[in-house]
Amino acid sequence: MFPVKKSFGHVTVKPWQSSNRMMLETVEEGCTVKACLIVLVCGMMTVLTAAQVSAAQPVQAMVTPAKFQYGGESSGLGNDNQPIRYDGELNEPVRWMSERMGFHIESEGENRTVYFSFGKLDITDPRVRGFKTGNLLLSRDTTVSGIERTRVTGQLKVGIADSEQVEVKASLSFYNDKHELLGEVPLDGDYRLLGTHKFETVVYGDLRRYASVELRVHSMNGRLVTDEPRVPLTEIVKDDLRSVSRIEIRYGPAMLLEVREETRIRAITDKLREMKLAKSFHQEPMSGYLFYMDIYTGGHKIRYSTGLNFDGVWYDPNEQTDSFNQFITGLQ
Repeated sequence: MFPVKKSFGHVTVKPWQSSNRMMLETVEEGCTVKACLIVLVCGMMTVLTAAQVSAAQPVQAMVTPAKFQYGGESSGLGNDNQPIRYDGELNEPVRWMSERMGFHIESEGENRTVYFSFGKLDITDPRVRGFKTGNLLLSRDTTVSGIERTRVTGQLKVGIADSEQVEVKASLSFYNDKHELLGEVPLDGDYRLLGTHKFETVVYGDLRRYASVELRVHSMNGRLVTDEPRVPLTEIVKDDLRSVSRIEIRYGPAMLLEVREETRIRAITDKLREMKLAKSFHQEPMSGYLFYMDIYTGGHKIRYSTGLNFDGVWYDPNEQTDSFNQFITGLQ
């Protein structure tokens, strides 16, 4: 919560970079901001109250105990986060409330700006599951004069089945619009509680105008994450799929599609022969499936499932499997 000082600045909320980020900015020069707002989330953020008085006038504000209710649940704000009543208006602690509603919030004192981010944690490493990050906020760090540094904060989510503790070594790489590396941010941590965590770090250089960012997980629980080579599916199933007599596709327990027409069989097997797969790092099943198919070829049967398990070995989905899944579901 920001400290209460002798004057309030007028504050407004403006869009910043994307529709799911908002910027709280001071309008008056020389004013200090006690960022106390009532905030509602309805797809975007709406400011209901803000206070402004002359810098020459002393401020008389009263701490007013209150409860915070969001999503049907009520909770106290704690002694350090109580609202204040000023000029007949009840002003709420913006950081405490925003974080309880799932916002990620960061302030930049140099330009008197408070940044909000609220969205999906959609930055992932396709080689691993159960670790993702997002809601990144970048601001200039001025703790060391004369040196350009960037403060990077964000959220990451850890969720590995049957695991109470996950040790992760990972990094975020920031690139400009020419895909030139601007800098890297370490995300190493020993996460004893699964769920969403906040991270904060300071790195050298100015990363604020990055165009893209990539997550790279280096190891999980001491096991290195390596780039497994992609192997043709025909090598994995030990069949060239050129002598297929029929294909049975089952979409869930109730619907079965039998394919016997040569042109339709060829359309399916041509895509399978082009497919290349890499072994999964986790070697554990993914929940559910879209379909599975039994391919009858050369006197034996090969099963292909969207779970991508062949002879007890799990493989990772990729752009080829995603395209193939769309093609097969479109045959229903």
